[in-house]
Amino acid sequence: MRKALAIIAPAIFVAFLITSPAFGFKILDLSQKWENGMPTWSGDPWKGMTMWAGATNQTEAYAKVGNFYGHDLAFNEHTGTHMDSPAHNANGLWRLDQIPMSQLHGKCVIMDMRPWVKDRDAYEVTLDDVKAWEAKTGCNLAKDAARSLIFMWTGWDKYWDDFIAGKNQRFVKYGFPGINEDAGKYFADCRIKGFGMDVLSIDIYKKVMEGNPAAHKAILGNNMLVIENLRFDPSVADKWVYAVTAPMKIYKGSGAPVRVFVLDDAKAKGMAASYASMGALEKKFNAAPMYDLANYVENGMHIWTGVFGANVLGLGSVASAGDFRGVYPNMTYEKDGWYGQQLFINEHTGTHTDAPAHRREGAKWTLDKIPLSHFAAPCVIVNASRYGAEKGDWIFDMNMFKDWMGKHPELTVNKGDIVCFSQDMVHKWALHNHGLNRDWVTYTFPGIGGDVARYLKDMGIVGALTDVTSIDAGMTALRGKGNDVENNPTHVTLLGNGIYVTENVGGQLQLAANSKGFAFVMPCMNTRAGSGGHSRIWYFEGLSIPIE
Repeated sequence: MRKALAIIAPAIFVAFLITSPAFGFKILDLSQKWENGMPTWSGDPWKGMTMWAGATNQTEAYAKVGNFYGHDLAFNEHTGTHMDSPAHNANGLWRLDQIPMSQLHGKCVIMDMRPWVKDRDAYEVTLDDVKAWEAKTGCNLAKDAARSLIFMWTGWDKYWDDFIAGKNQRFVKYGFPGINEDAGKYFADCRIKGFGMDVLSIDIYKKVMEGNPAAHKAILGNNMLVIENLRFDPSVADKWVYAVTAPMKIYKGSGAPVRVFVLDDAKAKGMAASYASMGALEKKFNAAPMYDLANYVENGMHIWTGVFGANVLGLGSVASAGDFRGVYPNMTYEKDGWYGQQLFINEHTGTHTDAPAHRREGAKWTLDKIPLSHFAAPCVIVNASRYGAEKGDWIFDMNMFKDWMGKHPELTVNKGDIVCFSQDMVHKWALHNHGLNRDWVTYTFPGIGGDVARYLKDMGIVGALTDVTSIDAGMTALRGKGNDVENNPTHVTLLGNGIYVTENVGGQLQLAANSKGFAFVMPCMNTRAGSGGHSRIWYFEGLSIPIE
């Protein structure tokens, strides 16, 4: 009888594996959308998003710009859902470009403090409130939260959309809640990576204006991060998730717009189960080599043209040598007690993603319509640099790709993957920034062939990445003999089929060449009806994560 049971049990287990749905982490976006009218610290609605060529809608922009669509953007580093680097306040040390990558992802507990805040104006969450929450949920932050992130949900994120619609001004009329000094010090004593809230400031308005932002000082002063203007989902209240944050990579930044994704194990209910699940996931992340595949946003970097972006500077349509000049200090410790910068860019500046709607062929897929699972997916990195010349135009075509695949049979491209091409342009980006190389300015850059684009489309990939300024080579995109569609075959094929394109990939790309892992391609500003956006790319070599 025991022998029979031993045979039956494995059979039942195998049947369970076959019939049960595959497990996958649920991915959620805790960032607010960027759009004109959103709240700002000044209390005035933000109005820094201007469509190219003075157009008022996509169709008009396609007609005026030549089948392309985009926006100019003017903002300071602390606009929208954003991260404060420790150096934002004089008590902190790290600027944005000095923050270790390991600080930007990790286990994260979502504290639902709505029962304590109760919609009260200027309410300060106290240490007693935090202790009461711990008693209610069974979470011991001092024990569990070390080297993790803490996000606090006050419920005031519900007023964000009301403010934009002109229905309710409470979000910015200086009544928003915060945390008091004791709570801030307690979180810092827990040795966390960072702390986030769903309001404009973790200190209430009065404390900031009186020059006593005690919560900021407690957290930033310990080289911990602050994230403000989060947007929460009830499904992750009072549980542990895995957070991946992607601040815009601004050189010497005091902070930056940030995209915040969290991975949730929906089957892990409650604190204990979710903590165990996220602990296991954290071990997988930490075991995988991590690479930053974005270039810095800094003055002097290459830009496609000086025409786009000129609107926000009031320059009109002007010629340019192809150098970016759009970062300006606007806060100083001496004058303001804070440090910050103002930016004037467009959605396609630096390392950026083209949403399919960037071109007419993909008009229905604006940035905010792309499924989140397309931004977090398995990724193959192809070192295509050995197939072309060091200088000048060349196209990585299907024959070259077949040769590469033959040499790397273990690096298969599958449906739902992201594919990233390295054509050895990362060092030229750096040379240009130092005034030593003008290849970018004369637009003699390589690209990916239309035949490769058609192959990738048929394979069902979700995103294509490249380290050049345009995925279509200069010889076609700028000096082609055909019409606009014929001169942009790779853009047309990929964007027209709902596949986003990320250009000017850089950073540590060459270190990760010829490998497969998992990538988070995260446009830092999720612009409503956007054509694309500056992006941060985290690549974890060898990592595999099931996503729903």
